[in-house]
Amino acid sequence: MKFGSPDSNYVSRKQDETMNAQFDIAISYATQDAWLAHDLYDLLVPYGFSVYCYTRMPDESKGFLRERLVDIYTTSCVNILIWSQSYSKSPSDSFPAMERRFIIHRHVNKGESQSFLPIRIDQTPLDRPLEITLAHQLQDFGVLGLERIAVERLRELRKRPTDEGFVFHPPPTDKYRGELLPCHFQINSQFRSDPLKRWQQLGDIWTKFPNDKGTKHVYLIPSGLCAVYLRHTVRLRTQPDYLKAKRTASAKWAENVGSRDLSGFWFLSTSPRAPEREVVTLYCAEYDRYLNEHFERCLKEVRKKNS
Repeated sequence: MKFGSPDSNYVSRKQDETMNAQFDIAISYATQDAWLAHDLYDLLVPYGFSVYCYTRMPDESKGFLRERLVDIYTTSCVNILIWSQSYSKSPSDSFPAMERRFIIHRHVNKGESQSFLPIRIDQTPLDRPLEITLAHQLQDFGVLGLERIAVERLRELRKRPTDEGFVFHPPPTDKYRGELLPCHFQINSQFRSDPLKRWQQLGDIWTKFPNDKGTKHVYLIPSGLCAVYLRHTVRLRTQPDYLKAKRTASAKWAENVGSRDLSGFWFLSTSPRAPEREVVTLYCAEYDRYLNEHFERCLKEVRKKNS
């Protein structure tokens, strides 16, 4: 079992968006339907998602992305297809027709239905291969309804299964937190006296996790698998008994763990106040489960001592 830093070949999603053409969401559409693609693009980008929309790509791509259509539509987390009469009649050598072939191969022939979101603008019948898919009618959901569907679909796909349950970014923090990548790490035995004082402020656990992302001090925090009151920073900052109970439970867990290797997920996170600065942070399902099971008892102990 290899302990250590993140995969050295991993590149920040923001950096590889153009070069490697890997996107959270890719939208396939005919030029006549660009208005809807643009609306979805404008609604989804503020969530922090990387979205491929060929009429909205920066000029510096210089056609590179269009040459990599097969990569875009086979590696994106979710593919959105905007179906209409214009789309269905696209010439066989056009970009929409090429994209449609890649999409059918991935989501119909290979059966990856969860990552496919077809949208119908009008009543034009779907191509025969697409008839087995569940298309969402624009007039039934509206643009904002389609936005919610796309966001929830991507959030579901981003969840990581573990023996303890699904680890995921709790909304709305997923706007600022990147892809979850498996890793191994250890608890720093000096976690109570961490240099950034996060143990005292939030009960976050200082860890040993070498990385090449420039994060000197890496912390373990609760994921979305954990109860909301254990990961809500405002509550922890304003309710001292909750913070003390979290620290009590966390300390007991850390002492039980000792120096053994732990399985978890690392990700890059940013702050709304400093979006240019990326920090490595950790989740661990074993830690989440322990907090969920022991927090109430620890809270009663804290309140009993206070009384």
